[in-house]
Amino acid sequence: MRYYSLWPQSPGSAGPATVFGDRSVHPPEVLRLQVELDCWPADDLMEVWPCYVVTRSSSVKLQEAGVSGAEFDAARVVTTQEFGVLHPDAKLPDLVWLKVHGTAGEDDFGRDAAGSLVVSERALQLLTVGTLDDPEVSEYHPGNQERAD
Repeated sequence: MRYYSLWPQSPGSAGPATVFGDRSVHPPEVLRLQVELDCWPADDLMEVWPCYVVTRSSSVKLQEAGVSGAEFDAARVVTTQEFGVLHPDAKLPDLVWLKVHGTAGEDDFGRDAAGSLVVSERALQLLTVGTLDDPEVSEYHPGNQERAD
């Protein structure tokens, strides 16, 4: 099976109510996630460093497919003042925390040595059924964690 390094869009960041555990590891351990959005989250998969979130509909598809290396949990979602100015009438999709714990190049979801997301071909196909607007994608090769330009 092929694997891909995937760098999704990042419409925000981990908010101040995010609770971190072990910060000595990379990426740092997160115990509770608050997603703080600056702009419209158009994609079904987004990076909110050091975490990832997906729409509820995508989480259901992924769970039904029995993907490995990931589990799903609640994320508290808030918007910034900038978001309110840019998107005053926006209705946010229901977002779910995609907790990646698998091994890159073995599970459907994993992280490489640099902490970047690595997904199987199967997981990528499931994600692209929804909206995944032009993420940066390159074939994963263990030992080479550089972004493709």
